[in-house]
Amino acid sequence: MTIDYKALGAKIKEYRKKENITQEQLAEMADISLSHMSNIETASASVSLPALKLIADALDVTLDELLIDSYSKKQKEYLYSRKLECILEQCETVEQEIIVNTASALADNLMKNRK
Repeated sequence: MTIDYKALGAKIKEYRKKENITQEQLAEMADISLSHMSNIETASASVSLPALKLIADALDVTLDELLIDSYSKKQKEYLYSRKLECILEQCETVEQEIIVNTASALADNLMKNRK
């Protein structure tokens, strides 16, 4: 898999802003320098797996969530399928039915609007 560092940097920035924290705060939380954090977000530098894991932990997201834009369509489909499976496993039968029906109706609506 080739990592799209521009997409990765944008995803990190998106989650950082969602958490309402500065680059400086994230850099401190991930134990990396502010300049390196800035370079990661702007794709001016690559990031090691250990540093990426620290960033993901600091943002309370998974590595998959940060790397999703580097995945192939098949990899994304598997990831989303697995996420839904995990959600359904936590629910009782009636809740599973509601989730499946809601997802089905939403998908139908999205596909109609796509055309």
